[in-house]
Amino acid sequence: MVFIFFIYILALLFSLFVAGVLLGVAFSKPFRKVVIEQFRRHFKLGRAICNPIIAPGTHPWTAEAVLNPAAIVLNNRTHLVYRAIGIDGVSRLGYASSEDGLIFDELLPYPIFVAQNPRNLPEQYRRYSPVMYPSGGSWGGCEDPRMVTIDGRVYVTYNAFDGWDFIRVAVISMTEEDFLAKQFGKWSVPHLISPPSERQKNWTLFPEKINGNFAVLHSIAPKIEVAYVESLDAVGKTKPFIKSWVGARVDLPERKGSWDS
Repeated sequence: MVFIFFIYILALLFSLFVAGVLLGVAFSKPFRKVVIEQFRRHFKLGRAICNPIIAPGTHPWTAEAVLNPAAIVLNNRTHLVYRAIGIDGVSRLGYASSEDGLIFDELLPYPIFVAQNPRNLPEQYRRYSPVMYPSGGSWGGCEDPRMVTIDGRVYVTYNAFDGWDFIRVAVISMTEEDFLAKQFGKWSVPHLISPPSERQKNWTLFPEKINGNFAVLHSIAPKIEVAYVESLDAVGKTKPFIKSWVGARVDLPERKGSWDS
């Protein structure tokens, strides 16, 4: 009886060892690369099997959420700038890169851009709360980056969120050379391109100039709108702010049978 029990224990230990080896192989980088290559070869579009490609991390500034990244390809690598929400409820921009766009083997442990001088809210409002702040759960900071390269320079537009009465679109930039060298202290000074006293979000730049002008896609409702500006730095200074539709989705005319109905 004791011998049989001993055999069962050995069989169990061996099974656990085999299972551990198989799991180790399944999650190893070479095996994942093979599986991903097969996946990409046989399917034109689908969810990556190694999702989430980036998850909330152990660092306080990424602990609550990681979401809404922007992506560009430079020097045969995919570079992400993503929104991270920390335990303090502030949104910051983080950086990761990948050789194939699926396995991100480089993930910086520090944010690459942080909003300066957020408003002095009462303590009970300075926290992560998807209920109070349904746009991701943070009470302020840099949200939802969009990134392009134009004429050797990396441009990032983002939502400058400082309370529901202050959601404006800002733009920062740096040279591709500095970006690839991870000289993230060389971002330009943030420049607001949407008007004050308006709630505007998610504007983006086309990845090339049109007739020498930047093309800013700033609205899809009630119609697609594009603003053409010669200089982003001039917006709001020597040139007027970009005017975009302001309102709620419920204010839009109903479009039965349309994609946005």
